[in-house]
Amino acid sequence: MIDRLLAKQSRMDRILRTIDFTRADEDEPDSDAYIAFKKRYKFDCAAFAQECIVWGPNEGLTVYQIEIMEALIKHRRVCVRGPHGLGKTTCASIIVLWYALTRDGLDWKIPTTASVYHQLTQYLWPEIHKWAARLRWDVIGRRPFREGYELKKIKISLDTGEAFAISPGKNALYTGKTAGMEGAHASHLLYLIDESKVVPDEAFNSIEGAFSTDTEAFAVAISTPGDPFGRFYEIQMRKPGYSDWWVRHVTKEECIAAGQMNAAWAEQRRLQWGEESATYINRVLGNFAEGEEAVGVIPRAWVQLARARWRAMMENEEARITAQNGIVGYGVDIGSSPNRTVLAARYATGIYSLETLPSTIDLMVLAERIAQITRTRNRWARVDSVGLGAGVYDRLRHMGVRVESYDARDSAQGKRDKTGEIEFPAMRSWAFWYLRDLLNPAYGFPIALPDDEEMENELVAHTWRQRDSGKYQVSDKDFIQKKLGRSPDKADAVVIAMLAEPSRVKSIPGRLPSRGI
Repeated sequence: MIDRLLAKQSRMDRILRTIDFTRADEDEPDSDAYIAFKKRYKFDCAAFAQECIVWGPNEGLTVYQIEIMEALIKHRRVCVRGPHGLGKTTCASIIVLWYALTRDGLDWKIPTTASVYHQLTQYLWPEIHKWAARLRWDVIGRRPFREGYELKKIKISLDTGEAFAISPGKNALYTGKTAGMEGAHASHLLYLIDESKVVPDEAFNSIEGAFSTDTEAFAVAISTPGDPFGRFYEIQMRKPGYSDWWVRHVTKEECIAAGQMNAAWAEQRRLQWGEESATYINRVLGNFAEGEEAVGVIPRAWVQLARARWRAMMENEEARITAQNGIVGYGVDIGSSPNRTVLAARYATGIYSLETLPSTIDLMVLAERIAQITRTRNRWARVDSVGLGAGVYDRLRHMGVRVESYDARDSAQGKRDKTGEIEFPAMRSWAFWYLRDLLNPAYGFPIALPDDEEMENELVAHTWRQRDSGKYQVSDKDFIQKKLGRSPDKADAVVIAMLAEPSRVKSIPGRLPSRGI
């Protein structure tokens, strides 16, 4: 009897949980003050930001933030680049709140997306929540957002519309399918693309469709700069066909004057990174790095995307443990003095860790170390077998380890890039281009790489040239060593590990292995 009563109560609890009693008053008519608010601020985002938010002492909008908000009303399409710390997330968050509240009662939607989902969940939407908590509801003329109902973790849901996050992975935005953006049908639309430097052309194309009708449409693309190609770059450079976008470059000097950047920090980064480095040009000057950076094999922005995925994985305990338990093998770059030996632990969709060992390590001790970590779950090792590595490779074979030789000088006959159009003269060139294809956002592989700046700089230092034969040759190790002042050991270990698993190295030309990525 008691069991039946408990089961009945459980069923009733489930029914009650589906009823949202807090929304019983949602059909209440708007107050006169709320109606007046919407009329007053519908086409004045800057005034909304200045008058409908509680600002603390010495706080307020910068001159360029006001300019961006005013330009959005006038031009409808706004594209902004600038240094790290310009206040772009604050600006974007306030724009989202302004549009949601002033279009409440109309048919509206605000799709928000970014280069990686982590950017939305960890930066943009927490910032939206922060500014929502500082709204002046007495000026707005309605009750505050109801937490968990109207204001959710990555969504605002009001009576007639919603703002929401679009996951680059979940909606296949980066595989050429733009259903997530194109599916946002409403009479009033605001598209927000945060960190848009590597958002592919297809996303911009799908947004453009909203401007072809009588729909009220706005678009904001805002980012620190990356590599000099892609739609964001083309718009910023005012290439033909993009004259309907209003373009703004926020400078380092403007950020310092606005108190958004510390002048001493900027100077230290100049000394640390070098004023001609892509890192300094992108992050401090807010500019695109031209010249040699433009012919890099792997764009810096793609590596930074992979580092962001790795950070997101490490912050999620379940994902971290899954990746750690899923390590399938190791890429090993063996260095002779003074270069290091690096072990890159490969799991299904990336590199879990980089282990650096001194060049003075005894080679037999190194072989024992590799044998020890590969015996777990019958993992494999791919070893750079040029020079000192040849002895380690032979020793591992005699120890029964699943080991494969990697020789950068081997012929790459029959191996091509993913398009099947580019050929390579040697294994090193193909291996680096293979990693490039894995990291290319257009192909949709969610590759994660450790949050390691040395590794990033080594990967992006590699350039390519087209030989007379038409084959693409990637810069050799000696060239990179002279360029960086050190051997690119971490980059090489990553490249070696990210090739197909040993049994699948001789993959079909132009194809990426279907397993393991």
